[in-house]
Amino acid sequence: MITLFGSNIITSSMISRYFTHSLNVVKYYNSPRQYNFFLTRKESVILNDVLNRFVDALTNEVRYEVSQNWLDTGNLAFLNKPLELTEHEKQWIKQHPNLKVLENPYSPPYSMTDENGSVRGVMGTFLILLPCKQVKFFSDHRFTQYPCWKHSLAPEDGI
Repeated sequence: MITLFGSNIITSSMISRYFTHSLNVVKYYNSPRQYNFFLTRKESVILNDVLNRFVDALTNEVRYEVSQNWLDTGNLAFLNKPLELTEHEKQWIKQHPNLKVLENPYSPPYSMTDENGSVRGVMGTFLILLPCKQVKFFSDHRFTQYPCWKHSLAPEDGI
């Protein structure tokens, strides 16, 4: 018997990916609700609104289909239409064609990397759908050393 503590979404994702036929979740214990969110600079109000509108606009059916894709059990064929943005959001993206994104390879299904180092998961899917010219990724494997995201980024990172 193995006892795991933490996010049931991340744990389920890891079990689904690496231990499909050998591990099963048998019980979930009550715990305070965990929240997952995108981090943006405080000056990036519009980007934050775009991210929130994107997530809020998903129906339960679409959320399920997308989550299945992030767990490698589905596909994204239903997301072939372009992301609908307001004129204000389109203008912001036009003025900021290059985004610098911090990826965390240790948080499936939200953010992870595949065997080739490509960003996958929720963040990877969102960045594919976002109509930006260039997205610059930088890895920061110091996540496990910091109890808080605030301290994982330093001013010299250019953020």
